[in-house]
Amino acid sequence: MKKIKYVLPILIIVAVIGFAFTRSNTTVYASTMKKVNKISMQITNYLDELIAIKDEKMYLSSPIAIMKDNEGYAKLVNLGIDAIKPLYEKLERSNESGLIEYIYAMAIEDIMLQSFEYRASFDSSKTPTELENSINYWSNANEFKIAFNHFMKELPSEYEFIKNNEEFSEDIKEQKIIDLGIGVIPYIVEDINNKDDSLKFNDILNNLFLEKNIKVDDSNKWIQSNQETIDMIKSITDK
Repeated sequence: MKKIKYVLPILIIVAVIGFAFTRSNTTVYASTMKKVNKISMQITNYLDELIAIKDEKMYLSSPIAIMKDNEGYAKLVNLGIDAIKPLYEKLERSNESGLIEYIYAMAIEDIMLQSFEYRASFDSSKTPTELENSINYWSNANEFKIAFNHFMKELPSEYEFIKNNEEFSEDIKEQKIIDLGIGVIPYIVEDINNKDDSLKFNDILNNLFLEKNIKVDDSNKWIQSNQETIDMIKSITDK
C-alpha cells in the first residue's frame, strides 16, 4: 500500500511535467505550419468551388486576380514573417508547379516585401548586359524557387556590400538595405548584437515593418521575442 501511496503522486508529477514540456516545446515553426495547412485547405476548397461552378476567373484570370480580396489568402499573408519558412518548405517539398504552389510563392513575396527576379541563367560567363537582358519575373512556382533561392544565397554579401560601400551616404545605405526586404533582418540583428552603430539599425527595422504596422520600440526586446523566427529566415539563406 505504501508503494501505491508514493507511486501515484510521482506519476501525476511526471505527467504534469511532460504536459508542460510538450506545451513549451511547441515551436513557432510547428504552430505556424499547422495554421498554413489549415488556411491552405480553405484556399483549396475555394478553388474547387470556382471550378465546380465553372467560374470564368479560373480560366481567364491570373492567380493574382483569383486571390484578390480572398479571405484565405489574406489570412495566409497576415501570418507574417513566421510563415516564410513554412511556406518555403511547402514549395520545396512539392513536386508540382500548379496554382496552389503559385499562391504560396505570391504569399512569400507579399510577406517579404520583395519581388524576386527570375533569370533563365545565372551564368557568370555572360556579360552584365546579357544578364540584364535575361531578367524576367517568375511565371511559375519552379521559376520562383530558382529566383528565391538565388536571392537568399546572395543576400548576405549584398548586405555587406551596401553597408561597407564608402561611396554611399548613410541615408542611401539605409534605403538600399530596406529595399532588400524582410530577408535581411538576420544580418541586421547580428550587427545589433555586435553593438555595431555604423547605421541606425532600429530605424531600418521599423521601416521594414512599416507596411505591417509593427513598431520596434526596443530592438533588443524584439529580437529576444522573435529569435526563433529570425533563425528560421536565416536557415533558408544557409541552406
